[in-house]
Amino acid sequence: MSKIKEQLLNEIEALSDESLKELLDFAEYLHKMKESKSVMDGENPLLKFIGGISHGSLAEGIDEELYGNETLN
Repeated sequence: MSKIKEQLLNEIEALSDESLKELLDFAEYLHKMKESKSVMDGENPLLKFIGGISHGSLAEGIDEELYGNETLN
């Protein structure tokens, strides 16, 4: 076990249950932030498909579809 893990475990032993809950919440937050950073760094496999097909303008005629043939101001 690394020295830092040993130090962390020693500190954890002295914490109250409430403090342990806060520590767990913080650890979960760190994991979520790491996952979010991975997605932002382009590791999301869905990002490979962006621009993968040519469909023309997907929004073409959207105003008429949503609002009918009324003139929009």
